[in-house]
Amino acid sequence: MNENIRLPKIAIPQRYEINLDINLEEFSYTGKEVVFLEIVDETKELQLHSLGIDIENAFIENDSGEHIEASINYLPEEERVSLIFEDKVTQGDWQLYLDFKATIVDELRGFYRSSFKDSENGTQEKANPITSNTTTIIFKKLTLFITNTLKITVFKAI
Repeated sequence: MNENIRLPKIAIPQRYEINLDINLEEFSYTGKEVVFLEIVDETKELQLHSLGIDIENAFIENDSGEHIEASINYLPEEERVSLIFEDKVTQGDWQLYLDFKATIVDELRGFYRSSFKDSENGTQEKANPITSNTTTIIFKKLTLFITNTLKITVFKAI
C-alpha cells in the first residue's frame, strides 16, 4: 500500500453522486460518478486514488457549458490515476464525470466477495458482494481528493 496518500489540494470535493450496476453472476460492476468540486488552482491534471478500477471515460464540465475531455494515466505503484485534460481547468465550480468498471474481489479490500451457507439446507454456499465502508472502500480508493475536510453528502447505489 502506498504510504503517501495525500493528493495535491488543487480541488475540493463538495458532493459525490455514484450509481452502480452490479452483476452478481460475474461478480463485476460498472458505475458512473459525478463529483461536484471547486477547483482552487488552474490545472490541466487531477489525481485520484484508484486501485483495481478501469476508468473508461472522464471529463469535466462547468455551469457555463465548458466541457473538457481527459485522458487517463494509471499510476499503479502509487495507487493513483492521473486525469490529463485537453485544456486548462480554471478556478471555480466544476463537475467531474467518470464511467468505470471493476471486479468484485476476493481480498478483504474494496468491494469484495463474502459467502454464507444457505439457511434452508445449510449445505449450499452462496456468495454476495460486501464492503466495510461506503464510497471510499466500494471504489477501492477511487475516492477523490482525500483531505482532512473530506465530506460525502450524496451517495446513491442502484
